Amino acid sequence: MMIRAPFRGIDAGQTPFVPIVAQAAAALFAALIVIVALAQWFASAPGSADYHALLLPDEDCGEAVVCPLDISAGDMSMPQALDLLEASPWVERIYYSRGMDIDSGYLQWDWSGAQPAYINANRRGSLWFSQGLVQWVEIGTTLRFGDVWVALDRPQYGRVRTSSASDGRLFQVATYYDGGLSTRLDLRCPLDASRFWRAPVVLRANGELEALMMLQMEPDTYELPRRRSCR
Repeated sequence: MMIRAPFRGIDAGQTPFVPIVAQAAAALFAALIVIVALAQWFASAPGSADYHALLLPDEDCGEAVVCPLDISAGDMSMPQALDLLEASPWVERIYYSRGMDIDSGYLQWDWSGAQPAYINANRRGSLWFSQGLVQWVEIGTTLRFGDVWVALDRPQYGRVRTSSASDGRLFQVATYYDGGLSTRLDLRCPLDASRFWRAPVVLRANGELEALMMLQMEPDTYELPRRRSCR
């Protein structure tokens, strides 16, 4: 007599192995599609071929990490910076405001229209000088925080604050290169992921002294804001 082995069926509480593998593979494939789509979206920033000049270290900058308009914060004199601004085709009009101390003050400038697309023409560029030396240079940009994240990864330090007004807002300062570069953004509450990653940033290139002060002001390791922090 032939004895057949008993059939081992699948209990109601069990799940076949093959479907589990198929489901995992489908989930992984879907995740890869999302990652690729996000990478392509972030890479589509205006002027993505050359906006890295605002973000990546430049060995010719001297003391500074990055040099907007070739202005090196920390070791360039105000007259040298003024000469560069006056010679730049991106700059149309320059404004000077004297500070409280001798050899200190602000320079601001309007953009001419010839500047790259990654610069926000509706926001004046500015720099602060003290003791005759440029301390920082600030540029409003059309770059989104997501673009900066893709280019530089997670910030080293930063802080998120919210206003207590009825029309609450979220303010974020994030720093890179030990304070040599900082980004700033603000958003109206409530917070959602799409608006956060798409928020345009203001970039500030700092000299060494200003970088140290920035780290003292923003000493916390960077953490992404949570939805409940801005309702």
